Amino acid sequence: MKRIYTISLLILGCALGLVSCRKENEQAVEWKTELQAVKSNLVFAPGGGTETLEVNLSSVTATADKDWCSVSVSGNVISVTVAPNESKQSRYAQLTITSGSESIEAAVIQYGEVFAGMEMEDLEVLPEGTTVRYSFQSNMAVVINSDQPWVHFETDEESGIVTMTVDEHKDFGYRFATVSYKAGSNSGSIQVTQEPAYRQISGWGVAVTDGEFVFPDQKDVITVTPPSEMASVTYIWDVVDDFYSAGMNDVPEAIRTWAILAKNSPTYFIFDKGVSSKTKKNLPSTVTVAIIAFDDQNNPTGQYAMVDVPVPDRGPVKQAVDGWDVAHTGGTWEYPTQTDAFTVTPKAGYEDVKYVATVVRKDAVTNVEEYVFNTFAMQAREEILAKVAAGEIASFEDGLSAGVSTVSAENVAGDACVIVAAFGDNQFYTGDYQVVEASVPDVKPAMYRWVGKWQVSRKNSNYDDIDTWEISVKEADKTLRILGLETFTDVSKFDVEATVDENGCLIVKTQYTGSYEDSSYGHVDMLLSGQYDDTANGKTYYTSTQNLTIFSGTLSEDGKSAELEPGLVNGYPFKNVQFYGRYKNSSGGTSAFSYNAGGTQLPQTITRVAE
Repeated sequence: MKRIYTISLLILGCALGLVSCRKENEQAVEWKTELQAVKSNLVFAPGGGTETLEVNLSSVTATADKDWCSVSVSGNVISVTVAPNESKQSRYAQLTITSGSESIEAAVIQYGEVFAGMEMEDLEVLPEGTTVRYSFQSNMAVVINSDQPWVHFETDEESGIVTMTVDEHKDFGYRFATVSYKAGSNSGSIQVTQEPAYRQISGWGVAVTDGEFVFPDQKDVITVTPPSEMASVTYIWDVVDDFYSAGMNDVPEAIRTWAILAKNSPTYFIFDKGVSSKTKKNLPSTVTVAIIAFDDQNNPTGQYAMVDVPVPDRGPVKQAVDGWDVAHTGGTWEYPTQTDAFTVTPKAGYEDVKYVATVVRKDAVTNVEEYVFNTFAMQAREEILAKVAAGEIASFEDGLSAGVSTVSAENVAGDACVIVAAFGDNQFYTGDYQVVEASVPDVKPAMYRWVGKWQVSRKNSNYDDIDTWEISVKEADKTLRILGLETFTDVSKFDVEATVDENGCLIVKTQYTGSYEDSSYGHVDMLLSGQYDDTANGKTYYTSTQNLTIFSGTLSEDGKSAELEPGLVNGYPFKNVQFYGRYKNSSGGTSAFSYNAGGTQLPQTITRVAE
């Protein structure tokens, strides 16, 4: 006889307290009983545990049909204990309760583990700290712990979110925490590494303690002495002016970048303890030395120092002198190069001084002293020594000048600088120099002043455009070519030839500039001409007569602009310049059409395009 969730009690007759009823019915109360339980099943989470089940009889036994389920009985209370279920599958057992010949059954249900998420990886955190959120899904409690108080958590079981907060690190030294989580049989751990706060410490001694100058290099020894409390601390250091030149004005961030680089690539850095020294070449007059402290595992502690230290100048005294006269003594032009010669003549007291000289464009040297010392004198010495090694000259002195000499240069039109640098008998630059500005006359033909790009206005009632004319050499020293007139650049059709007269004026005449075959007109000859207004009859014409001056151009003194003035046709000035296509018509005569209505207006001012 089996019963689940059944409680019945059959009471016949009246209540025992009703005496009058008993007198009327002398039969005794008769109880009927059967084995009953208050619930039909027991449900367990994956973690297991103990649940109880009550029955209505006290003399019972109970057994389970699975070994992961153990049973004990105390009176009418049956205790069922279930071990943790480390599987993802739910499992079931049958509980049998017996009293005499009666027995009932109850189901024991244990859910399998449900767990997903918590994808945690080792974390590196900046000193200011951070907040990280992890999501999970679980039918078990998720327990998360840290072995350090500066890492703490909030868990929202309902939304499945764990929020991990790493506090700000306000002290020196890296710090580490192990974070672990467990949900049933699922577990994991990560390491949280937090960088230290970067703060500057004082007490470091930095000095330039020794050095020497051997042309062209100055070598200086920089010595770093730790304060007493850091005598046994590991550190790296270097001259770090590059931090500033790279725009890293946030010094702690620049230090941190360098420190992390050293931590990750320790073999590229020298880790010192105590007093240390390094030799540096060609330092500026003041340098900044950066020092970063590390622990025994080469982790930066966050302690650093930035120390400015002066560097004495151990090189020769660089001084400008007035020891030579310089004059432009000749210039030649051979397209496209102008070569100019300059004569260098020593003044009194410098007749026996040995020197080298060169010519450069004036705008090529922005810092004269730096150029003379770090570029010109050094290169001159290397070139002379190379000639000695190659057997081209017998000695270093053979590569030097003394007395009157001549130097030349190509294409230094305008103003040039003649630079003279004195050398001693020891093959080293003495530090004496002179820079003479020299005026360079332009000996090339005037036509070359027109070469370049020009902006030209082209407009009428329908449009307002700016064309770019490109003027180049067509035949050296004779003719120029203009492309881009009315925007046309096809040299096979629009090859405009120009000349320059004895006054330097640009002359453009009516001319045929090319030809082509057209599907509608046949053979078309391109004519550069223009229109003029005949005031006698009030009409406008164009001319097909060749070799008439359409316009002449006059350059401004600085060469940056020019005035275009119209030529005359039949006593009337050209009002524009434009291209016409001429072809034979069906009657055997010649017809023409214009390529751009309106053309390029005359007169006007054109401007040079800066290059």
